[in-house]
Amino acid sequence: MRCAVLRAARRTALMGGVLLGFATPSGFAQVLLFDTEYPWEPPPRVESARVLSKLSTLGQGFEYRYSYSPSIGLRAESFEHQERRERVHELLRTELQLNLRSKSLLFDWFPFDGRFRATVGIYANRSELRGAASFEDFYFEGVDISAEQINRRAREAARRLQQAGYDEYAQALDEFAAANTRSITVEGRTLELRDAAAVYAHVRVPAFAPYFGFGWANTDGKDMGLFYTVDIGVLDVGQARLEYSLGGSLMDAMRHYYGAELNAWIAEEEREAEERLRRYRYFPVVSLGVGYRF
Repeated sequence: MRCAVLRAARRTALMGGVLLGFATPSGFAQVLLFDTEYPWEPPPRVESARVLSKLSTLGQGFEYRYSYSPSIGLRAESFEHQERRERVHELLRTELQLNLRSKSLLFDWFPFDGRFRATVGIYANRSELRGAASFEDFYFEGVDISAEQINRRAREAARRLQQAGYDEYAQALDEFAAANTRSITVEGRTLELRDAAAVYAHVRVPAFAPYFGFGWANTDGKDMGLFYTVDIGVLDVGQARLEYSLGGSLMDAMRHYYGAELNAWIAEEEREAEERLRRYRYFPVVSLGVGYRF
């Protein structure tokens, strides 16, 4: 008797399932019977190219990215570039040392859920430019050097500086030669003019700078193969600051006897140079990153 009841219940459940399959809409039946991806399950995780190397107008570096969704992403970048130049023109030797170091935190928005993105963020800068100008292969010989000898050499140096296009420095040497009455005593050695006078400059930018830009990227795809990122934007580096300093025995003598005038001249030169640096406040940023997903 018990076995018969169980067999009847099984037949009833089977018939009910068949009738339910015919009675319900085909789409709903397909979900119930055949589809293994249920609508209440979360979507699959977006696979991203997390780290890739980049080349930029800020130097070489890398990018780390994190995608919150197909339309929102966060990036951190690091760039570095160093360059040194040295030039000797007749009497004058100039040296330039450029150090670009920057790190960024950027927010990406993909407005069309595609490859185009708009970006805002901030850069932390540790960039600087150092320069030095000194005289080359020009020296005084003898034990005692008179004021006239010094002034004659100064006027000659001023003439060559003017020929090289450094009119402001040439004028300063001419003014010194016109007013100088002091001699220099060299005790048993040769005094080189490059040790007697040198000018040093140090340009620094603010520590933080906002960034605005746009670009394209296909790094969030799942397919294997080539992926890329392209960014074009503007970095507001702010007002650069310039500091001049003078070195050498001749400059020390000028500072001793004409300290106030020399400091006023340096301050005026720094102010005029910073005014010229205003035109470089907005720095264009173009970067390219390419990789391959295996």
